Amino acid sequence: MKNQKLNDLRSLVKELVLQENSSRLLTEAAFTPENFPPDIIIYVSQEPGSFQITPYVTFKDGKKVHAGVLSIIKTKRFGDCHNSYMVLGSISKIKGLGPLLYDIAIDIASHLGGGLMSDRDNVSPDARQVWSFIEKSRSDIIKKQLDNHENELTPYDDDNCDIDIASKGGENWINSPLSKVAYRPGLPIVKKLLAVGKIEIDKSLKDELSL
Repeated sequence: MKNQKLNDLRSLVKELVLQENSSRLLTEAAFTPENFPPDIIIYVSQEPGSFQITPYVTFKDGKKVHAGVLSIIKTKRFGDCHNSYMVLGSISKIKGLGPLLYDIAIDIASHLGGGLMSDRDNVSPDARQVWSFIEKSRSDIIKKQLDNHENELTPYDDDNCDIDIASKGGENWINSPLSKVAYRPGLPIVKKLLAVGKIEIDKSLKDELSL
């Protein structure tokens, strides 16, 4: 049943990724809550154990265009993994928006669980760049090291996780950003976006986040 939910969510992400968009929406700079474009709003919806972060662009005629998605889920299929949420898939049709979607996901996953980790089955080159940037350049994010199921690093099981994705290409899995969980308490990015009216969150999730 759990595996079916994972497959269903992955199918939904793929469907959203493949949707046609007549306008190719691109910007140059990476977005932050302080420089967020006025015509974009981000919606966060929740299902049991999972949620989706979906940006939309609103045009002058009122038409809304779906501009991406980031879907995450809580699952024990791959181990305890610091009680983290896992990215199931992400796509952004707006250059510079993808990292902000990850920031929102990290905030929520850190409040509801132990943080956010990459998909354990497949990570795109763009997503790898995001995780590498988080590892090397984001001092505001705590990186929790995952262990393998043989307890190579610690004698505890709560950090054990499938780490095959972190060793693909011959990389030492311990040094890979894909063997880390990104954690940041306090919901700082979500709170800033709420303050400027650029994010809408399902009421049930908003209550759960005490926002």
